[in-house]
Amino acid sequence: MECRHKVKEFGSSKGNNEYHFAVYPDSRKDFKEQLKSVEKTYRMLLKKKKISSSTSVIRKIFLSDILNQTKMLKNSCLVKGLSSLDSAGVSIVEQAPADGSKLALYAYHVEGIRPISNSKNIIEFEKNGLRHIFVLGLEPKTELSSVALQTRDIFEKLSKILKTKKASFLNDLVRTWVYLRDIDKDYEAMVKERRKIFSHKGLTSRTHFIASTGINGINSCKKTLVGMDAYIIRGTSPGQIEYLRETPLMCNPSRYGVTFERGVKVNYGDRVHIFISGTASMDQKGAVKHLDDLLAN
Repeated sequence: MECRHKVKEFGSSKGNNEYHFAVYPDSRKDFKEQLKSVEKTYRMLLKKKKISSSTSVIRKIFLSDILNQTKMLKNSCLVKGLSSLDSAGVSIVEQAPADGSKLALYAYHVEGIRPISNSKNIIEFEKNGLRHIFVLGLEPKTELSSVALQTRDIFEKLSKILKTKKASFLNDLVRTWVYLRDIDKDYEAMVKERRKIFSHKGLTSRTHFIASTGINGINSCKKTLVGMDAYIIRGTSPGQIEYLRETPLMCNPSRYGVTFERGVKVNYGDRVHIFISGTASMDQKGAVKHLDDLLAN
């Protein structure tokens, strides 16, 4: 059975197309059947759009039970690849889909890219003179027992990758996705540690921060409290990246001690990419709206 799906295609007369795919299976089926239907629908969509698997950049797979589903998932084309030309990076996280299904797929494809490298968790390609780098599935040392220590370790690993790629936190890091096993308990500790790291790297309220989402997400290792994906662009020109700091409805997050921008805009010659951060339900003064009322919040 074909899955429900959404496809967004962007392009211009000056450049090659980009494609965003979201695929959702029938929630009434078991995991094996849902996985097969996602694979089938994904392949069908690529064929329908006449897109080669060589355009694959990343796939993010959201699971309802990562410990019991990962083994079967890793034998699928979503992880192993659609063909020998498919060099996509893969991020796997437990975030149960809201519709009750056991998995969901997001895939990003870009035409006209020149792959540079694809290691275990680093996907790098060149387009129009810029290096685009996705870092997926970063994990800390599991012997570190606190979320603060794991946060520091994971950002230190990101820092080493940036240095290897001749990039920096201040000039080239665009966005992060930080996954916390227990966000209610550990978010504050992660935020405090991240604030110290960013300050050391030159990211402050006087310069800028990045787009980011801190969200509940579980890794396949039981001892991992924090996980992360990141996106880096190396080679942008001054002024090419702009930052959304406040809106008429929302204040700058730094006002209540959180170090991210509301959004980041990357300007290209023929298009614009906008990355919007995740956020809580806050008002213009930084106070939580509709406290204790989940639906209104």
